[in-house]
Amino acid sequence: MQSSSQSETGLKLNTCSLIDLTKCSLNYCQVGFARLDLSLMQTEGLEYQEILKTELSRRCQSNPRYGLRAFARDLEISPSRLSQILNKKLGLSQEAAQKMALKLGLSPKESELFCEMVLASDGRSKHQRETASSRLQVRSQELENYRSIHLDAFLTISDWHHYGLIELLKTKDLKQDRKWMAMRLGISIYELDLTIERLKRMDLIQEKKGKLIPLDENFSVSSDVPSEAIRKFHKQILQKALSAVDTQSVDERNLSVVTGAVSTEDLPEYNRLIKGFRRKMNSLFEKNKKKSDQVYCLSVQFFRLTEKE
Repeated sequence: MQSSSQSETGLKLNTCSLIDLTKCSLNYCQVGFARLDLSLMQTEGLEYQEILKTELSRRCQSNPRYGLRAFARDLEISPSRLSQILNKKLGLSQEAAQKMALKLGLSPKESELFCEMVLASDGRSKHQRETASSRLQVRSQELENYRSIHLDAFLTISDWHHYGLIELLKTKDLKQDRKWMAMRLGISIYELDLTIERLKRMDLIQEKKGKLIPLDENFSVSSDVPSEAIRKFHKQILQKALSAVDTQSVDERNLSVVTGAVSTEDLPEYNRLIKGFRRKMNSLFEKNKKKSDQVYCLSVQFFRLTEKE
């Protein structure tokens, strides 16, 4: 099971939620592609095709009618060519890369980085590709590495449905059918395919004889590093909770609130209590996983209501 244990500065992925993810839908518009994907681009080994796929996925989330054709229109290329580029059957020239970066709304620095990634992949000569790859490696080495998981790598899977799919694969009534999985998670087939691709690359699921199998791997993002991706994840979960208020019966969900005056000196103790409760819920989820038939999300919020003087 996956669980998020830090609110803004860190996230422990282990999941669960008292919001039924299989019955809620999410319309979350991620604003600021350039700021977010600059970090994505800085990840060593990440290819520019993944940047494009991630942006397409975000646009699909923001607009259910948005798809490959609309993305191709916005980039001013044909749908067939875009499909070949995403599938690494066609490359990009530097001129085309610069034009695409402009259409994506990247800053000059981000455009330079994007074009460098294109050159490392599609440069005409081996020397061009190797030189560009070396420059990208230097950039990557400037970033701090995390033993648990690179923060930048987490940016590619910061959407809730990645963890929702992992848990869906553990339910007893699972159907190894992509349309069924997409329907249960309330996402498009294209988003599901991207989700599967990323989880396989992260070694969080594997595919054997056409069947998707979750791997029992726990990983965490360092709790001392602020992350836009982590905030995005928690905002999405809160949006799911808002949806559950209107779409689920009181028998299907549990929403409760306790408000009280506290001393800031006691905050560590309150946080320890919350952490202990989460661990007990995790243990219960694990104990009953063989008979699970839904995916739920336990999301705990403990925050200051009063404004600072």
